[in-house]
Amino acid sequence: MGGDYRNKLAAGKVEEGIATPSDLEKKLRTVEKELEDLREENEILKKAMHVFAKNRP
Repeated sequence: MGGDYRNKLAAGKVEEGIATPSDLEKKLRTVEKELEDLREENEILKKAMHVFAKNRP
């Protein structure tokens, strides 16, 4: 069973919509990068919030 899928994968005959391991790894890297960017943006917003809170009368 599993060998049949691997043969189809190697021949490029995998059904549309089935993610290959390389597709999943690419998606994982993309999501990890987005998470890193969001965390960085969150830290910037926290710092900005503190600056504005200090300057509030």
